[in-house]
Amino acid sequence: MIGARATDDILPLVEDRESAISRPSRDAEPWLVLVADDDSDVFEVTNLALRDFAFQGRPLKLLPARSAQEALGIFRATPGIALALLDVVMESETAGLDVVREIRDALRDTAVRIVLRTGQPGAAPERVVVESYDINDYQSKAELTADRLRTIVLTCLRSYGHIKQLEDARRALVQLNADLERALVAARAADRAKSAFMATISHELRTPLSAIIGFSEILVADNAPGLAPRETEYVAQILASGRGLLSIVNDVIDFVELETGRVRMERDTIDLGKLVAYVIAQLAPLAKQRSVAVTSLIAPGAGQVFADKRLLGKILGHLLGNAIGYTPKGGSARVEARLGLDGLNRITVADNGVGMTRDEIAKALQPFSKATDGATGAHVGSGIGLNIVHRLVQLHGWRLDIDSAPGQGTVVTVIVDPARAEA
Repeated sequence: MIGARATDDILPLVEDRESAISRPSRDAEPWLVLVADDDSDVFEVTNLALRDFAFQGRPLKLLPARSAQEALGIFRATPGIALALLDVVMESETAGLDVVREIRDALRDTAVRIVLRTGQPGAAPERVVVESYDINDYQSKAELTADRLRTIVLTCLRSYGHIKQLEDARRALVQLNADLERALVAARAADRAKSAFMATISHELRTPLSAIIGFSEILVADNAPGLAPRETEYVAQILASGRGLLSIVNDVIDFVELETGRVRMERDTIDLGKLVAYVIAQLAPLAKQRSVAVTSLIAPGAGQVFADKRLLGKILGHLLGNAIGYTPKGGSARVEARLGLDGLNRITVADNGVGMTRDEIAKALQPFSKATDGATGAHVGSGIGLNIVHRLVQLHGWRLDIDSAPGQGTVVTVIVDPARAEA
């Protein structure tokens, strides 16, 4: 039991803002403290020493037990016990130690703070007990004053509070991770469904569009015999609209293939001059319609590129198409390729069109983000062209640089690194 002087030494401690003698809140949940000792006087003296104790506005509630068996029964039936004050010797010389082992090992409670108190230190030497058992303090009853007891209780409760906060944070983190995993699975499923839907619709649209474009081209090529001038104009509009829609459908298919990782690359040494000429020829009707002059220059030593011809054609097509589409009537666009001093080939598509701010560049690189046509104020294309370009450039192991300013045009440079491309 606690030494005789304990009852004469019940003095308030000088504490910090978490004062142990602060008044408890009226409805505050008490700290649960298990007091196990076969001497009933020990419980009474402990209760007396801690009668006005409060920590963080919460009072104590002492739970008495006269044996190890009773202590374990209370512990199992009472969740949330913060501190256990255990006598070492009760119904057996190791009763308190057995309770410690049961709490830590069988019940797997590592949060509760455990303080052993003994009136027979020789029966359980402190060093042996501390080394062998997961306890938080070991006290001799003969030396345990009221002040000392209050200090021990306060530090144990503070420690227990910190442990519970960490446990709550860990549980919240586990729950958050689980929620994120579920959200990620749902997002992936939705993304796959979106990609499948887009691919299906795009393929279904491409077949009839090809037929519409083909018949319109025949009518236009034959000067539409038997058609009135107004009807011939309608056919030309149908052809232009069909080509525009087919371009969007093809963009969507390319985007889906990139999203799903189904793009196949077949690298070879490409004659860049011929590929640029082909892309310019393909976009000649658009350039003529918008009155934009298109030129090209392939500098010596920059005429060959190791790349996938089909994908590089798409890169150039998107970049030149954007340059033409965002340049007002009477403007110009150019395609150049030059070797830098660092030995890297730089393929540049530039225009003197509307240009973009830094924020607009970042937005344009995102899928389905449309910029405004400087000539008409309308939106141009599908909104995924530059995103496709960026992905295809990365797929080759190259770099993309965009330099632009409002009213000053845009310069897009594909930096071809032969070392990375061949790796």
